[in-house]
Amino acid sequence: MTKRSLYIMAKHDLNKKLAFASADIFGGGSFNIINFLYPGFLAITVGIDPYWIGVIILVARIWDAITDPLMGHISDKTNSKLGKRRIYLVLASPLVLLSMYLLFFPFSFSSIALRIIAVLASYLVFTTVQTSVMIPYYSLSSEISSDYQKRASYNSYRLGFSIFSSILCVAVPGIIIGLFDDKAIGYQIMSLSFGLIFALSVLVTGLFAREEIKTPLVQTTLSVKELVKPLKLRPFRQYLGMFLVLQMSMAIMSGLFFFYVDFYIVKSETFLG
Repeated sequence: MTKRSLYIMAKHDLNKKLAFASADIFGGGSFNIINFLYPGFLAITVGIDPYWIGVIILVARIWDAITDPLMGHISDKTNSKLGKRRIYLVLASPLVLLSMYLLFFPFSFSSIALRIIAVLASYLVFTTVQTSVMIPYYSLSSEISSDYQKRASYNSYRLGFSIFSSILCVAVPGIIIGLFDDKAIGYQIMSLSFGLIFALSVLVTGLFAREEIKTPLVQTTLSVKELVKPLKLRPFRQYLGMFLVLQMSMAIMSGLFFFYVDFYIVKSETFLG
């Protein structure tokens, strides 16, 4: 094999790794935007009581727990020219932009109840779109290559993209919002900007990250009995417990971080001059 052939193969391999990792720009970035900015946006811009913010987020998490296995089952039974997984990334990519915009839309109904309902509906739309992207995408990570070492390399790139996006999405969205005197407009511009970036990143993966492993279609039906079967395994229960504690800790910390900085640190410094 000539040096030129090796170079072309290496370049093709790199391009595919970058295409595959692209979608986790959405996975890592959207997580931090919601955790760090969304509670504050709802409290200050939309004017919803923190109690109802907690209820909205709780309902969305319950909805997410229902839709995740359902989406996995639908993906396993899918047969298309783009495979089981990538078809959903392509179809959902424009919805990523729309759902991000709706998520940070400053609903201004005079009725608090209508505002809560509108916010809950927009959040459920976003979590549904997020599920339709991330569940097939995580499944794609085990099918992207038939070689274990290459598969590990692909997922290393994915993790790198996710971490980089997470870091950017802690700082940059707040900077964009701060550029506008009207914070409602700032949130809308931020959501459109990152929604477009996220949508394109998902589309790139859907179009260009072709899987090597073609798994057969799943013929079994989805049932509660099958869903709870893993709970019989002690290691799974231990892992599930650690995961739940970790996610709860991160959600509590990131959700309260905005309020702590804005209402304690900033206000205290302003009061002291």
